[in-house]
Amino acid sequence: MIGDRKAMFDPKKNPSLEHMEVALFLASAFIKRADTTLTPDMPLASLQSEVVNERGAAINHRHTEFHNEQVGFFGFFRTSTIPRYQGAVGHSVGWWVAGRGMTAIRGR
Repeated sequence: MIGDRKAMFDPKKNPSLEHMEVALFLASAFIKRADTTLTPDMPLASLQSEVVNERGAAINHRHTEFHNEQVGFFGFFRTSTIPRYQGAVGHSVGWWVAGRGMTAIRGR
């Protein structure tokens, strides 16, 4: 699925990106296997991880110019059913949009 998202965000495959800035935010969680004992010196690479939250953000400069509003957008929302992971990337999307001068964010 991540490969599909990368293709969607590739300007060579999606011409609308010529007038947009986009970002994809992912959060991963490390999964402890039942047969593994965690130790302080264990390398993280030895643990299995999975994406638990995904969100995309975009600034459409044509929209901004036409509507005369500084708004960013979010979407591509996918999250874990585990409550502690559900907000993992939400703030990052807001900070990314605000860091590019936007004063509002909309999504679906």
